[in-house]
Amino acid sequence: MSVLFVNACVRSGSRTNRLARYFLENISEKVETVNLTEENILPLDGARLCERDLLLKEGRTDAPLFYHARKFSKADTIVIAAPFWDLSFPSLLKLYLENVSVSGITFRYENGRPVGLCRAEQLVYITTAGGPMFSDFGFSYIKTLCNVLFGIKKTFCFKAENLDIDGADIESLLKACSLNNSYSTDYKNRILRALFMLVIESFHTFLAHIKTAIQDVLNEYKNIINNDDIRLVDVRSNPKPVLI
Repeated sequence: MSVLFVNACVRSGSRTNRLARYFLENISEKVETVNLTEENILPLDGARLCERDLLLKEGRTDAPLFYHARKFSKADTIVIAAPFWDLSFPSLLKLYLENVSVSGITFRYENGRPVGLCRAEQLVYITTAGGPMFSDFGFSYIKTLCNVLFGIKKTFCFKAENLDIDGADIESLLKACSLNNSYSTDYKNRILRALFMLVIESFHTFLAHIKTAIQDVLNEYKNIINNDDIRLVDVRSNPKPVLI
């Protein structure tokens, strides 16, 4: 069993990368890492497209141009870590995905329809966001690629959000997402357990804010009661309007 870790975290000290490390610590299988910031992955411009088409026509799928595509197709499990940027992910990841989408390596066509050639049964997408993730077109795109093109049927999104909300304990939230020490190929159950832990942690933070708000209201009420400038009048014994 081999695990391919595609690291699309471009900032040093990335919270997404830290969350991915918590995840990978629980994996006993060999993990091969591809740091996209260290790879010279170029966009598929006209010249490179012509080069790729010529190599595929000649059947030279062992060419250096297809290095990442070959690794992607041979991995048993794929883990991608990418921060939540502009409802999607960093452009480096898009370049990588374009370069691994190669007919004859990661997929082929049969009767005009794509058939996946990737060995992986599952792909885990890990991301973090400072606020709420209302829409994640990045994961939707990757899930579609996996299901339609690569033949990877199981895709899971593993995320931690609202990390920039006032009062959020970032490290605790990230650790709450980490998985237990028992590794299983059923990622779905592991992810659900970790997300449940994250929900509990967030709920505790919410209760703490509510407790503080209630205490503030009680303190304000005590201040009003103790204010000598305010007098209470029993209107039952004094039915006429009274000016205080």
